[in-house]
Amino acid sequence: MGMGMGMGMGMGMGMGMKHRFRCHNRAGIEEARRLIGQSGAQAALLDIVSDYKEEGWRPGCHFPDDESDYRKTGLF
Repeated sequence: MGMGMGMGMGMGMGMGMKHRFRCHNRAGIEEARRLIGQSGAQAALLDIVSDYKEEGWRPGCHFPDDESDYRKTGLF
């Protein structure tokens, strides 16, 4: 169960892969924390890192700050 299942009401439900632009960054993790709490932020981080690794990202690589920064990375 990734971020889409737990975030349902506000984050990415129904957006498919489009939610990555808005949610898969530090700002998205903070939004999860605000909406759901620390457990939501932790789940979001795990989901994001898992998806990033599928695209070749590794720990130590740049982690996007927000949607604009994400779009610059090419992680999609």
